[in-house]
Amino acid sequence: MPKGKSVSQMSLEKMGASLVFPAILVLLCISTSPVAAQESAASEDRLPDDSPIVSHHQITVSGKPLSYTARAGFLSLFTDARELKARMFYVSYSLDRPKNAAPRALTFAWNGGPGSPAATLHLAILGPKRAKTMDEYKSPPPPYEIVDNEDTWLNFTDLVLVDPVGTGYSYPAKTDYLKEFWNVAGDIDSIGEFIRIYQSHYDVSDAPLFICGESYGTIRAAGLTKVLADRRIPLSGVILISMGGLIRGLSANDDLSAALIIPSYTATAFFHKKLAADLQTDFQTTLRYSETWAQSDYVVALVKGDRLTSSERDAVVQQLARFTGLDPAFVAKTNLRISVDQFARQLLRDRGLELGHYSADLTSKLPPDNVPYDVWSDPSLVSNGVAALIVPYLRSELGFRSDARYAGPWGGGWPSPKTPRGDWTYQRFDFGPTGWNFTVFQDLADTMRRNQSLRVFVAHGYYDFVTPYFAAEYAISHMGLDPALRRNVLLKNYFGGHSMYTEKPTLTRMSNDVGEFIRTTTPAKRPTPSVQ
Repeated sequence: MPKGKSVSQMSLEKMGASLVFPAILVLLCISTSPVAAQESAASEDRLPDDSPIVSHHQITVSGKPLSYTARAGFLSLFTDARELKARMFYVSYSLDRPKNAAPRALTFAWNGGPGSPAATLHLAILGPKRAKTMDEYKSPPPPYEIVDNEDTWLNFTDLVLVDPVGTGYSYPAKTDYLKEFWNVAGDIDSIGEFIRIYQSHYDVSDAPLFICGESYGTIRAAGLTKVLADRRIPLSGVILISMGGLIRGLSANDDLSAALIIPSYTATAFFHKKLAADLQTDFQTTLRYSETWAQSDYVVALVKGDRLTSSERDAVVQQLARFTGLDPAFVAKTNLRISVDQFARQLLRDRGLELGHYSADLTSKLPPDNVPYDVWSDPSLVSNGVAALIVPYLRSELGFRSDARYAGPWGGGWPSPKTPRGDWTYQRFDFGPTGWNFTVFQDLADTMRRNQSLRVFVAHGYYDFVTPYFAAEYAISHMGLDPALRRNVLLKNYFGGHSMYTEKPTLTRMSNDVGEFIRTTTPAKRPTPSVQ
């Protein structure tokens, strides 16, 4: 087991009361309590110690040894006047290679929320180690196991896992500074500054740069493309896992929202064998039928609304029941729009089961009808041991030791609140009930026009109701890209939910796909991206 240096006295052990960071879009994220702001950091006589804890490791991948160097530590964010604003925690992995080797791809990654650290991506798919039980959505009694990750992205890119300010071990220098980071623009800008500092600190500005975000992290990544372009930092590729914010801003009666989720219902009904026999034969063929109907006859019927004749409405009811696997009698009572809550409780009602919203292939016991959906008990948000593993992993495997809380989205801070907080992170970010109308995907489109070698990889799970895969296809097809640029966007759908890589077969397939994406984006003959 590698030995690391002790964390400096400027570490998070000094922190005071915690700040809760619950999440709305994160799935399978960390459930440990949040980290607190360190009031005294900026007033110390010396600047914080940004020297990382360095350790060396080796795993076996496809029968071959993979030797790498890990670094765990902080980088400090300062204003131009050298005022300390925040310290951001990261873990990086770099493949051990000769000093004169050509620059290797470098990928910065984070999870979503907002309010989640990068631990799920870290210990489920990207890093050289992973939680053993991630493919089962089950957490056995401790001790939990870490195993070598044969599908690690370190095979094809060096990695930096970043905890945004207020998550993980990252913290603002003063509590008053939180408002500068807890908003869409400030959050994005801080990650951009972190990347700039990291490139300078480790002299890796010539490495092909990739960024990767999951869920809300895709919003962060899309907006970051513009920030990096404005700072003249060349970007080679963007990896978006479960694109967030696509339909959340639409009202419950919105026709587009109702249509875009139908194929996800169909995929889920297929998985649970609830469709008619002719639709249970071939998965992809059935999805094409569902997609075609949802964006044609179904949308037209929703637009007509009360103008539908009785026979027209009956026909829509029958088709909607056919593509969702629901009882036509139930569908007839829904005003032709089936909410996620309704579908999740109705599809397997005969078995006494409720579907997970984030991964509908998973189920839990059906609650009484008068009990509303409870995100805390959603089976697809079980953390699979990651919450219990991340801190021991940092301490024992990487040698980074701290008694501070590793901040996750689900509360549990100290001292405990006396009354319910009701402080979902989207409220802290001032999103509000209709605040999901982001412009960052237009920023991504604009950046692709400025940097025409920029490539985008989009991954979605078929069984995800929070960020439906067909909504991503809709969003991409409405970015206003010309055909040449449209070819720079690669969309891949996988069996699984919001964090589809928790299924081992999908983990392998997705890692292979991303590896191919990065390798074809950065061949030796490909020019360095330019920013205009």
